[in-house]
Amino acid sequence: MIDNLSDQSDLLNRALILDRNFTLFHTYTSYYDNVISQNVIRELEPIEIRTVVRPFIKSIEQDAVKSGIEIIEPEFNGFHVYTIPMHPSEWSSILFNFYTNSKKAMLLVENDRKLLIEAGFEGNIVYLEFSDTGIGIPEGKEEEIFNEFFTTSNQSNFNNDENLVHTGTGLGLKIVQDIISSYRGKIFVASPKGEFKTCIRIEVPKANDKQLANYGL
Repeated sequence: MIDNLSDQSDLLNRALILDRNFTLFHTYTSYYDNVISQNVIRELEPIEIRTVVRPFIKSIEQDAVKSGIEIIEPEFNGFHVYTIPMHPSEWSSILFNFYTNSKKAMLLVENDRKLLIEAGFEGNIVYLEFSDTGIGIPEGKEEEIFNEFFTTSNQSNFNNDENLVHTGTGLGLKIVQDIISSYRGKIFVASPKGEFKTCIRIEVPKANDKQLANYGL
């Protein structure tokens, strides 16, 4: 159908927007179908960070390509990086909220859109850093972004129909903060590296030997 509209620029543009939004919708629903299926398993378990990062990246690849976002190969510091017992769906929520926030920020810039996940352990904590080349966080708002309903993306930021679908509610990072806090962890804005404009870092306790043994790990 899109090929038939090549000589009708306005209709073609709207058809392309519809096609991209359908892909986005399919990505979201497929990912959350997986999250819901994980909720059937109520037991917490130590989470090896690679087992949540790699499937997450695979699930968003198609949407990222259509949005002009390059997903850089994730970087891992260490092997067998297990968190304390958590629920797999909580990591799904964390990563997907990070992605949607980063995507909204990158849609507002003309420069290269890049996303990088770094994870590993330092001492007794497991960390994950989510970096993007978006608009960055306004100076002085580094703590406020975790408040309910705070958002840097509203309709005045976006100037076409394609991007209006990405306006924010300001709840995503609050949800992540609540999850991380429930495990005595931390979430904060870290200093971005290199070309990146924003880096959000989370830290949760690392699984100890007893916890790993209890789960046969």
